[in-house]
Amino acid sequence: MQSYSLFISYLRNQLSNEWRKVPPISFEASNEEEAARTAITLANFAYPEFAPNLLIQVVADYDPGRPIAEIRRPISN
Repeated sequence: MQSYSLFISYLRNQLSNEWRKVPPISFEASNEEEAARTAITLANFAYPEFAPNLLIQVVADYDPGRPIAEIRRPISN
């Protein structure tokens, strides 16, 4: 198992365009694909129930400089 962190930002209020950031959430996964699937599951659960716009970045503890996945809701082109 490897350690990863989720960095979550969400739009709290569309009228004021106020973005909030959640403190990093650490978790373990067997590989990068499983870590990305975890983030996708979280994004699908949180949007649109809790946030109209959502950004989740997954960062591996072995390479904290670059996200291995970036999930947005709503999905943008």
